[in-house]
Formats: sequence, structure tokens, C-alpha cells
Amino acid sequence: MIGQRLCRLTDIPDGEAKGFTVETAAGQRDILVHREGNVVRGYVNSCPHVGSPLDWAPDRFISLDGFHLLCGTHGALFRPEDGYCVSGPCAGDSLEPAPISLVAGDVVFGGWSICAGHTTRSQGTEFMDEELGAPPKSGWARLAPEILVEDIQASLSFWRDLLGFEIAYQRPEDRFAYLERPDGAQTMLCQRSGDWETGPLERPFGRGVMFQVYVDDVDLLLGAVSSQGWPIYAGLREVWRRHGDREGGQREFFLLDPDGYLVMIAQNIGERPLS
Repeated sequence: MIGQRLCRLTDIPDGEAKGFTVETAAGQRDILVHREGNVVRGYVNSCPHVGSPLDWAPDRFISLDGFHLLCGTHGALFRPEDGYCVSGPCAGDSLEPAPISLVAGDVVFGGWSICAGHTTRSQGTEFMDEELGAPPKSGWARLAPEILVEDIQASLSFWRDLLGFEIAYQRPEDRFAYLERPDGAQTMLCQRSGDWETGPLERPFGRGVMFQVYVDDVDLLLGAVSSQGWPIYAGLREVWRRHGDREGGQREFFLLDPDGYLVMIAQNIGERPLS
């Protein structure tokens, strides 16, 4: 991804926000980046009320209750997950989003492009605005799970930016993305809307199911995951299991996605006769 590296993820305390000045085609702009675990979200550092910066002192963006972004000028409160103002003189307005991604543990500003007198978001936000994609390059998998998620942007940060899946195609209006890896693994992400929920969803969402993703180099992916500080649920191990009349071996580790779905990353290491 082409963009401006701002800092390491760990440079922003969890639950806090940090301000930056970035270069754009229209000149310098001030933005803020909020961190929630391994999810980062960016906004222009300008209150929709009067256009003043939110922070009343450098990097002081968080309200006293710790749950909102705070404008220090007139006390407006904004939800960190979408920038929506829930209280104050600009209630009902929203902060302008800034295209922020997490790449190998780095917080990266993706940049804006200026077109026909207005600003559009570049690739690196939760969806690519113009490229809707096409069917999977490897063909349709006979079984591809559709995962209901709380926040499509957070889930894309995990499945795409961390695990190496690519967006085959998407329906932005539905908050839906069909993902594939070059080695053939496929899955779908869809932000919850209340449809197709057969019972109450409580965290962790993935109770009773495990997604197994087979890769060519498990060490490479484990290194990428570790470099971003993502928690490992169970560390790398070698396991041999009976496959009917023989044993199959693999090296595997486990982690949880942002909604608590259990994911196994594994590499096959061969077969051997039953011991």
C-alpha cells in the first residue's frame, strides 16, 4: 500500500487518540487517529460546529468517561467507531473520516485524491469506492462461510490486512465483502443488519465453530501477525492426526478475529503410516 507512515500501532495507547499533520494534494491537513485494540480509525481534526481542532492540548482527544472523542472548545462528544456526534452543539453531525490503515504494525495514512472540486477517499478505507471487483480468481469454492460481523472495517483489518485475504468483490451498500487468498481460501464478511440471525449474538460470536485456513508458509504469516501485536490464542505447534489409514501432519497456531471467531492457520507437512 502506498501511503504516509504515521507511527507504530503501539505508539497510540489503547483507547486513546493521537494527532498528526499529513500531506495531501491540497496541502497539509490535521487528522487524529483513534485506537481500539488492533483497530485504528482516522478523522479530520476539525469539529463540524465551528471548525476548531478537537484537542484542547496536544493529543487530548478523549472525554473524561473514556468512551467518546471530545471537542475541547464547546464540549461536543463523538462516537469513536463512526465519528457521529451524540451530544453538544453539533449533535447529529459527524467528523470527516480520514483514510487510515494498519499495515504490518504501522499506522498508515492512505491519502485523498482531489477530483472535480471535491475530496474522495482513496483505497485504504473500509471499501474501495470505485472498484467493486469480480468473482473469485480461483473459481467459486463449494463451501464458503459468510461471517456476520459487528464492524466491517475492523474485520477487514483482520482478514485482509493481517491474514492476507483480498477483496474479490464487494457490495458497499450492504457492508458485504467476498474475500479470497491466492492459495484458494475463501470467506465472506457481512456487517450485522438483523437479517439471518437465528438467535441472540453474544461475544464471542464464534462459539462452536472454527475456521481453518491452510497456507504455504505458516511461519511467514505468524511473523506478520506477531509484528502487529495481535494476540495469539494458542501458539505454533506440530500436530499429527489420523486421516483414515494414515496420519497427516501440520504446523498450526490459533487466533481470534475482532468478533471472537476462532481461526486456525495451518501448513501441511506431509503424511506418514499409522504408528
